[in-house]
Amino acid sequence: MDLDHFKQIRETADPSKFKLGRWANDDEVSILTSLAELYQLRNYFECGTANGWSAAHVSCAMGEGANLHSWDVVERAQVPSHYLDRVERHIASFETGVGAVLSQTRGRKLIFIDGDHTGGAPTRDFQAVEKFLRIGDFVVFHDTAGEAPVARAVEKVKEWHPRWRFVHHPTRRGVGVFEVY
Repeated sequence: MDLDHFKQIRETADPSKFKLGRWANDDEVSILTSLAELYQLRNYFECGTANGWSAAHVSCAMGEGANLHSWDVVERAQVPSHYLDRVERHIASFETGVGAVLSQTRGRKLIFIDGDHTGGAPTRDFQAVEKFLRIGDFVVFHDTAGEAPVARAVEKVKEWHPRWRFVHHPTRRGVGVFEVY
């Protein structure tokens, strides 16, 4: 929740394995944490835990009592484990596992899609959450600038839901934010 906590995460992580190996950069993680704080979101669902950088920061931004889940097909988290204690990590497919958790969730949600970028995977990841989305929820796609399958998924969501608010953030890899409106 406070900047000192974020600073601690960066200082205690092994830079050779963590800082250089993370996918989402500071600006991109800042978008997620800002959404969580500004809209007082209490539910976070992440497709693609990777090394845990994003989940750890969102966990801090959402504070105590938040409902935090992250999926990856293999265990790769390198963030010191106590920063991910509040995040329920699932070693499984997001596409097949997220629905069971979302069906039990109440309140506004922040969903971060940064999993498999090949073929139709980003579109299928979105479709796995689509029926659970409500007004006030957010879906964030990562790597919208450099990965064609992610860019195609974003264009499909725009086509399927033309009334949703969309903002593209031109970060290093690109972040696309949809607000269910």
